Amino acid sequence: MLDPAIDVFIQVTQSGSFTKASEKLYISPTAVMNQINRLEAYVGVRLLERGSTGIRLTDAGKVFHHDALRLVSMSEKAREHARQADASHVEEIRIGTSVLYPCKPLLDRWNRITNQSETKHKAERYRLSIISFDDNERTISRTFANIGRDFDVMIGPYGNAVHPYETLTLEQDRMCIAVPEGHRLAGTEHVGVDDLKGEQLLLPAPGNHSGPDALRRWLTENHPEIEVVSTSAYYGISVFNRCIQDNMVLVTLNHWRDVHPMLHTISVDWEFSVSYGLIYPKNASSAIRNFVSLIEKEDGTSPQAHSPSLPEHRLGRGGGDHDQTAEHDGAQHQRAEVRDHVLP
Repeated sequence: MLDPAIDVFIQVTQSGSFTKASEKLYISPTAVMNQINRLEAYVGVRLLERGSTGIRLTDAGKVFHHDALRLVSMSEKAREHARQADASHVEEIRIGTSVLYPCKPLLDRWNRITNQSETKHKAERYRLSIISFDDNERTISRTFANIGRDFDVMIGPYGNAVHPYETLTLEQDRMCIAVPEGHRLAGTEHVGVDDLKGEQLLLPAPGNHSGPDALRRWLTENHPEIEVVSTSAYYGISVFNRCIQDNMVLVTLNHWRDVHPMLHTISVDWEFSVSYGLIYPKNASSAIRNFVSLIEKEDGTSPQAHSPSLPEHRLGRGGGDHDQTAEHDGAQHQRAEVRDHVLP
């Protein structure tokens, strides 16, 4: 385990300033500066030039930065090699769980793996632990930023956000609507788009995710009689509560069918859906990747990472005159650059 000041130094050089680095590390700018000062005192030379426009590596800093990256890589490899050499070692995989990202679908898949004779011996090398997190509008971006730090993997819908992560797509989760008890549509299980005429439809603020944005455009162009209302770019329980309080229609997902007991989820005759699956760090350890591979083999899918250039929705006949299809290639493994968490 390396001195934490080295991690701080690397983050400062990547961020370009103490303030930006502090936001990434979730510590104060003062704490960042103290770590850098302590590191420079230990090394005995100035590593960074401070200026009004940010920081700049000195010549000595460039050399130290190069070697620091190698040290971090070597430290991680040494840890993994030691664990691999110990045949009795059991890897802990920390599963994140919350109201909107419950871990049960992943645990159900894992139970099937542990009960299959051909995979049981591999599953015995892992111990799963459950880590709860809060997925409200104020904290979810931090949660995604800390995948790999607070926990190793989570399961749920995903989309574009600023923090890189990789995914294993397990299915396409269909967009539905949710209405409060007492709403005129509450007693139905399936509606056509024409049934939404005159309704206010809650969607995430535009510009954050291609799926809801495509639905918004399609409704605006083909169904102007449906009023689209923007809610928070982040979905938390408060968004579901607003739907109840204002007696509105909320665009939600099939996997969120049981999130709020006072909402009734209804399928719609459109074909908009989002990717649903495992979410794990881009720089995941070999233990995490092997764990994901076991899930992949059990589910018969391939890992992939989400890219903003790929369409994440399927546009189909939705009670109107628009028919277009956009599907993921589940066989390709691509890197993910994701923006803030929104309704995927």
